[in-house]
Amino acid sequence: MFLRFPHLGVSAFAACLVLVPPVTASAQSVGDLRSSVERVEGIIADMATFDERFLGDLYIDRARDFERRMVEGRLLVDLEQHDAAAILLMDLFEDPRHRERPERTELQRLLADSLYASGVHDLAVLHYRALLYERDAELQVHAGQRLLDIALRTGRVDRLPETLRVLEEALQGRDADDELNYLRGRALFHTGERQAALRAFDTVRGSSSLAERASYFAAVVEAALGDHEAALSRFRDQFTRLADAGDELARELRNLAALGAARVLYEQGNWTGALGFYGRVDADSRHFDRALYESSWTMIRLDRLPQASRDLEILALTALDSRVRPEALLLRGETELRRGEFDSAVAVFEEVRAAYEPIEDEVRDAMGLLQRRVREEGVTIEGLRIRRILSPRARDWLDRGRGSASLLEDLEDLQAELLFQVQLVEDLNEALALDRQIAGFPILRNGWNLALQYRMELVAMESSFLDMERDALWDRLSDEERTRYRSIRNQRVMLARQVQRLPSTARAMGEREEQRAARIRGAEQELFLAMQELEADSARLDAIEQLVRDAQRRGEPMEDEERIFGNLEVSRQRAAARMEVAEDLRRRLSRLRAEALGGGSLTPDERAALDAYETVVLEERTFLQQYRSRVRGLSPVDPGRGDASGRVARLQAEGVLVRRDLRQLLDEIGPIEAALDDEQSLTESERSRARAELDRLRADLAALLERLDDEVVARLQREEAALGDVVDESEHERTARVEEMVDDLILLERGALTAAEIERRRELLGRIDEARARRDVAERQVAGFFAAAQAVVAAEGDRLRIALDAATDEVIALQEQYVVTEAVARRAALDQALLALAGVRDRFADINLRANLGVLDVSWREFEEATTERRNVTQERIRSLNVLRADFEEILGE
Repeated sequence: MFLRFPHLGVSAFAACLVLVPPVTASAQSVGDLRSSVERVEGIIADMATFDERFLGDLYIDRARDFERRMVEGRLLVDLEQHDAAAILLMDLFEDPRHRERPERTELQRLLADSLYASGVHDLAVLHYRALLYERDAELQVHAGQRLLDIALRTGRVDRLPETLRVLEEALQGRDADDELNYLRGRALFHTGERQAALRAFDTVRGSSSLAERASYFAAVVEAALGDHEAALSRFRDQFTRLADAGDELARELRNLAALGAARVLYEQGNWTGALGFYGRVDADSRHFDRALYESSWTMIRLDRLPQASRDLEILALTALDSRVRPEALLLRGETELRRGEFDSAVAVFEEVRAAYEPIEDEVRDAMGLLQRRVREEGVTIEGLRIRRILSPRARDWLDRGRGSASLLEDLEDLQAELLFQVQLVEDLNEALALDRQIAGFPILRNGWNLALQYRMELVAMESSFLDMERDALWDRLSDEERTRYRSIRNQRVMLARQVQRLPSTARAMGEREEQRAARIRGAEQELFLAMQELEADSARLDAIEQLVRDAQRRGEPMEDEERIFGNLEVSRQRAAARMEVAEDLRRRLSRLRAEALGGGSLTPDERAALDAYETVVLEERTFLQQYRSRVRGLSPVDPGRGDASGRVARLQAEGVLVRRDLRQLLDEIGPIEAALDDEQSLTESERSRARAELDRLRADLAALLERLDDEVVARLQREEAALGDVVDESEHERTARVEEMVDDLILLERGALTAAEIERRRELLGRIDEARARRDVAERQVAGFFAAAQAVVAAEGDRLRIALDAATDEVIALQEQYVVTEAVARRAALDQALLALAGVRDRFADINLRANLGVLDVSWREFEEATTERRNVTQERIRSLNVLRADFEEILGE
């Protein structure tokens, strides 16, 4: 084209020198495009395998979920990480998808064993009891053995007969191992079948610790059966075998054997022999206080009162928390009384009264307070928390008296568990209401983060494409269009700054999720500690307020009453402040959990920023696409037309350029004619010839223009016909396209654009279009993964939602049942609390009564001794007087 019109080539070259960017910048743009294309192709290749690597793995993971997690559970059990194993296996066992699997029985056995090893005996019993009635005899034996062990550990032996019956049926024709025989022996002894228990213990052979324990229990059974000689022989043999044993269990059995032998000898009346075995119990043994107390009784039998009194004094001084200490003090006082040490006896009895009368009074007042609360407020859980106002000593004796079971605590635990289940259901429902729950799928979450990384890379590539496209189109935009474009681009730049602060790699996203999980754990710990402090403060405040009210009700004066109530108000304000802190922590924890469940590693605000950034990028792309036709030949190439469409575009460009050149020449004729009129050196004839030449030139140019239009149209029709796809466009569209090309040539003539620059920018934008096409493919792959992932999550959410609805219904039913039975349970808890308090009260009332009787006995003994002494003195004096009288009468008689 430039060879045909050389004068256009000069101006175009000059424009290129001024406006075309340096070759290095163009090369850099091409290099950026090449690297972007390579990266896009890599993303396309990666996304092509996403279904297999992530979504596919998720489905495969579902199919293999049972086997894989069973293996993980067994591994955790082998590693003795029983808590983690119990959590994993419990989740797997409760999954409704696996209820029909044949391996479910083995899963339940593993779960029960994990719960047993973790000390969660209540749940373990439920699963072992279900396994006890399986058809597998070996499984029945295993479950029965564990049920016996748990029953003997916890003292809940009410179902031992049934367990033993099923176990005996399963053992028919089978040999039981030593551990099972040992447990059977203990269980049979509890049920009263002593002969069967003895036979079970005798089957445990060997020299292991289990055999030693069985030997001890066999001796106990023989003693209970009245066979004292056999029991004594077993106790003596065991003590001899374990005389030099060093481990803790062997020392415990040795001390128990010595204590058992001493008791058997005591029953036989061999008190000296009993003392010998009592003395062999180690001083650091937990049975030493009992042995010392019983040996004191034995010495009293042998009339060794000073030694018995000394041992009882040692017991009272060294075993302050011993359960036999009150009886030991009373026995020492009675021993001192028998010895005639009245002052010492009175001192001991007074010590008993000083130590245990306050406990009796405290427990008696607590019973009165509890009964008064019931009359005034009804039976409430808060009112039943009577042990809070007891002193530590009274509380300790109360706990000892009622044992480990407490109906009140069970009721509170049930209420707390019910509230926890309700809160759990609410939290899960709230989590399911979110638009994403990717965090619940570890396999899917990894793919989600990687796809999110690709998504951010692709939008960044599109942004760079837009910058290069903007450079190519900038000269084609009007001032108004540039202003509008600047507002769009400024918004993109602003959002880009926000997006740049987001984690841009899957690894960074994973690290961020780990940090978020750590923050959640920290917030949970802070909330737990805050609630503990709040509960402790509330309990202290309630106790103080109750004591103040009770004092006011009894009419007792209080010192510094105003200060006390002021402190109470301060305590209330402190409790309210702690409550606010706890609520803030709870809200913070809820926010962190919502972020963790909300969609991978991005927060809702960050996801909104990324979505807004993509929206602005799309808006900018749409805006620039509207003006792509402003540069001739820069519109995207139709892939169906190939090189022929390029020829059509070049023909269009050449026709417009030639027409523009001819019109320019026509426009220049007018100024030349005006210049002829002003030129004074020309004659009139010369002016006429020049005008005639110009008119002829004007006519030639007009004819040339007309012929050019016909030629260009004909060639265009031939080229378009060669495409095999005739372009069907309206006259309006064709005219608009021609006018746009005319505008290009006007800018070219003004020096705003050169043909070389058009060619380079056409090439650049063509490459951008090709790269963008590849990017769009990758974007569709990423979007497809996100859509598939969301579909998976939605399906899982629906399934979980159904399960949660069922759980919610169950919780509601439990709530209704709890409301119905709560009154009965509270009344039973009240009766239990009163019974426990009455037991402690009666025990210490008896102890104090015996101490008071001891003091009275001392006084009576002192009175008796004084009376006897006076009687003896009187009788002696009477005898003396009688002797004197006889002597006097004899003298008078003489």
